[in-house]
Amino acid sequence: MKLASIFDVVTDAQDILDLFDGIDNVDQLRGRLRRVGQLEAEDFLACLQGLQASIAKALNDTIEMNPDLGDPDDELTVDEPLLPEEQNLEDLADKSPPEEDQNPEPPTQTEK
Repeated sequence: MKLASIFDVVTDAQDILDLFDGIDNVDQLRGRLRRVGQLEAEDFLACLQGLQASIAKALNDTIEMNPDLGDPDDELTVDEPLLPEEQNLEDLADKSPPEEDQNPEPPTQTEK
C-alpha cells in the first residue's frame, strides 16, 4: 500500500469530520445533521465520494516495500564480504584517531 493512499484517506475523513466539529451531545448532532441535509448536502456528498474513492484506491494498491526496487541479482548475498579481502577490522582500527585527540566529554553550554 502506498503511503500517499493512506494520507488521502485520512485527509478525506478529516473533511467529513470538519462538518461535525464542535459537537458535544446528541441534540447538537441532530441539529448539525439537519443543517448538513439542508444547506451543506452537496459538500457532504463530495466529501463522502472523495472518501469512498480514497478507500477504494488504498485497498486496491499493492504493498510497496521499497519504491526503488532493483534487480534482485544486484543485491548482496550473505556469503559476500562487506569489505574487500585486504581490509579487515584491525586495519580499520589502526586508522582511528589517537585517544588523546578525542574529547570524551561534550563541551558545556554557557548560560545566557
